[in-house]
Amino acid sequence: VGTARSNEAINITAKVTGVVDAIHFTDGQQVEAGTLLVTMRSEEAGASLSGAEAVRRNAELALQRATALSNSNAIATARVDELKAQLDSARAAAAGARARLGDLKIYAPFTGKMGIRKVSPGAVVQSGTLIGTLDDLSSMQVDFPLPETTMAAVKIGMPIAARSDAFPDRTFQGQVTAIDTRIDPVTRSIVLRGTLPNPDGAIRPGMFLKVEAVIASCENATLISEEALVPQGTKQYVFVVANNKAERREVTLGARTVGKAEILKGITPGETVVIRGTQVIRDGSPVTVRGSNAGNGGPAKQSPAS
Repeated sequence: VGTARSNEAINITAKVTGVVDAIHFTDGQQVEAGTLLVTMRSEEAGASLSGAEAVRRNAELALQRATALSNSNAIATARVDELKAQLDSARAAAAGARARLGDLKIYAPFTGKMGIRKVSPGAVVQSGTLIGTLDDLSSMQVDFPLPETTMAAVKIGMPIAARSDAFPDRTFQGQVTAIDTRIDPVTRSIVLRGTLPNPDGAIRPGMFLKVEAVIASCENATLISEEALVPQGTKQYVFVVANNKAERREVTLGARTVGKAEILKGITPGETVVIRGTQVIRDGSPVTVRGSNAGNGGPAKQSPAS
């Protein structure tokens, strides 16, 4: 299981304190990268820029006069160097003021869909105030864990299928695009990241997804019900009906799925195995097979002792 996340997602926030002058997007609008989203105004930012520019111009004039005097040795070289440092500082301050003034306009950093706006024109906002959200829904990401025993089989590009209860009749196809570098020491699992194309925007951020990944496939596998397994220590056994008697056999297991176990060695297809009453049956006990599917895994019962 996993939770869907946008390919790209960001909270649109105010960078400086000011008044919202205009909002240039509507709720749910698809916008392109570079689209102007919000225009703000700030008298403080404008005054700061005017003051910084005035200081910069004065510093430039002072340096020009000092440079002219230094050519006739009428001023010390140290004074000229000091004025150069002051001009550099004034230019940096002016650049910072221009940047703050530029922060009064907010642009979309990437193409995506806007969420519901949180402010209105005329509102006074502080730095960090949430204005809205922007999500790239063209494709979605989902992180999901797999047991560490699958490490040898998982790889980038491995196909996955995801389902959501919101769309019970749809399956979203995608592939693994990243594999975490670490194993969780508690769950002994590794996290994979899958990418799912989402052209119609059906998958939304935060949506709960059930993910299926084909780790390996095996044609003509021999499967039995897990109920037939009789564990003993580190070994697994089953009871096979042969000549109307229960025969206990050790089996070697392969892959396991919900309710089923693959048998690699110990029994062959077509043999009848006991799936109920395995706790009381014994090796050599007489049994009779009930049902029309005898010989094909039909249920068996232990006969009364003779």
